[in-house]
Amino acid sequence: EARHAMTGALAQGTQDAMLFLHAGMIERAAGNRGAAEDYLRRTLRVAPTIEPTASIARAVLDSLQRSTMAKRSME
Repeated sequence: EARHAMTGALAQGTQDAMLFLHAGMIERAAGNRGAAEDYLRRTLRVAPTIEPTASIARAVLDSLQRSTMAKRSME
């Protein structure tokens, strides 16, 4: 349900860091790592210095990337 609502909001074309951050968190929770990373990067492009938004996006993106690296090293 949250994902559906977010898709509609994103379709408006608004470049809003909080919108991208929430979209990234929703995609992460849904297990869509690639989409989550994309939205988190968009967050940082739109608002690289707005806090706490930027710090949260960096931390979650970092966590996703570390998880990907750990998974690859186990293969």
